[in-house]
Amino acid sequence: MQIAHNMSIHDMSRIQMILPKNQTGFTLIEVLVTLLVVAIGLLGLANLQTIGLRNNHSVNLTSQAIWLANDITNRVRSNSTANYNGITPRQFNCSNPQQPCTPQQVAQDDMWEWNQTINQTLPNATTLVCIDSNPLDNQDCVNANIANLAGIPHMVRITWDDPAQANGSQQLVTFFIR
Repeated sequence: MQIAHNMSIHDMSRIQMILPKNQTGFTLIEVLVTLLVVAIGLLGLANLQTIGLRNNHSVNLTSQAIWLANDITNRVRSNSTANYNGITPRQFNCSNPQQPCTPQQVAQDDMWEWNQTINQTLPNATTLVCIDSNPLDNQDCVNANIANLAGIPHMVRITWDDPAQANGSQQLVTFFIR
């Protein structure tokens, strides 16, 4: 059906008569309900995005903690004669060949460097590296000065703030044999 450009008003009224009277368009209530449904859907998507970002950040912090635990584990194993059990971190200049550091000073320097990296990487982190004669007993470390540390279980515990967790913090505990 073609509509001519020069239709009269009489012709237009005839076209309107053909359309049913109850289909004149959307009501304002229908439009508002549609907007409400779309707004709720968009809020749900925004919430999913926020949860995804928070969990992504939490996984990143956990990954960094695992890497840092591996770092100190390798440092302890490479400095086999030093005792890392509860030592106080302290910075030494161990790169001077005229005044080499003792193994215990290297251990203190290792702990100082490791703690500096932890503080820059994980929020409000606390650390513990120590001898644990029974890693499965869920108790903290043994205060022992053992001469031969080979084959003795050690524990590395790193705790940090993690807002994605229900209790607000996260903890990584790992054990290794020297």
